[in-house]
Amino acid sequence: MTFSLSDLINPKTRDAFITEMLAVADSLSLPTTAWQPGQWTRTMIALFAEGSSAFTKLIVEPIRGGFGDLLSSDDWADAWAKGQFDVDRTPAVAASTDTFTATNSTGVGYPVAAGDMIVANPITGKTYRNQAAIVIPAGGSLQFAIAADEVGTGSNAAPGTITTLVAPSLIGVTVTNPDACLGADKETTPNLVLRSRAKWGSLSPNGPKSAYDYVATTPFLPDGTPLSNTATPITRAKTVADPLTGAITVYIATASGAPSGPDVTIVQNAIDKWAEPWCNTATAVAATPVSVAVTYHAWIRSTLTSLQLQNAIAAALAEFMSSVPIGGIVIPPATGFVYVEELDVVISGANAGTVKVTISLPAADVPIAASEVPVLGAITPTITIL
Repeated sequence: MTFSLSDLINPKTRDAFITEMLAVADSLSLPTTAWQPGQWTRTMIALFAEGSSAFTKLIVEPIRGGFGDLLSSDDWADAWAKGQFDVDRTPAVAASTDTFTATNSTGVGYPVAAGDMIVANPITGKTYRNQAAIVIPAGGSLQFAIAADEVGTGSNAAPGTITTLVAPSLIGVTVTNPDACLGADKETTPNLVLRSRAKWGSLSPNGPKSAYDYVATTPFLPDGTPLSNTATPITRAKTVADPLTGAITVYIATASGAPSGPDVTIVQNAIDKWAEPWCNTATAVAATPVSVAVTYHAWIRSTLTSLQLQNAIAAALAEFMSSVPIGGIVIPPATGFVYVEELDVVISGANAGTVKVTISLPAADVPIAASEVPVLGAITPTITIL
């Protein structure tokens, strides 16, 4: 009997075992058609099939463990990445923004300790806190960093949607997020497999492209150095080389756009130490944000309110934009773009019952240069509930 790879990596069902055993019994001229349900022979076959099926479910993951692309369990994928490449899965990160804005219309300044200001998205109910002590000036505004109380993309918020001040009670203070507030779910198994294999590049003395990409997007280097001063990791990297000069540029970005200057310095030091070969110079550069504003009209059959539908679309657009690569989405032989058609797909898929979507802005596909990263701009929605 021969076996295919599919036979080795897929568990066999109880019914499949019963069918095979009855077929073997038939080949031995046993009276299988006379065996009625409930008889001891049928019962013994069923018991054996149940145990055998459970055993195949147990052993397929160790077999899959030799092939990263075939892993279906996060636990086994974590073991494979750690054991084979000494790479850890990137954990989920709380949604955050450094440009949250509080405006004070009174003549009294308000000091607030770190973590004491709680703000919320009134549609989703998700809450966020200030990350450092602040003083909201009398008669003025202050920008500061906030982060969600829970990790993952569930607390992602589009620009202008975190507008409720929960605590403390500050007379005359209004709040908003002019930029998207974005986090990340834990790294998916397919991405973990790709990044693990990219680590081989970091071990080469010849500076392959994958070495720069791996070092720039791995949260912790082999010596334990974190690749960010903040809770927002580097999630996107694009390495380009000038064929005339040999100069290498590594453009980097976070989920929300350009990283901070100190974070660029950390990545630069990491590239110098772990990825750059002798006689070569590679420079880490923050990708230039390109704001993509979206104006749309959606017709939706739904029992939800217009605000709930808008918020779901805004969250979907924010998550999509955070995943667009530096340099945009490239469909050869074209250069990179944010495609209007993809925005249509994102908006249409954000709510069940969406019948039609029209997008008036952007009016055409948005070109994204190799040094640029798209970020979500202002959203102007129109919802017609059918």
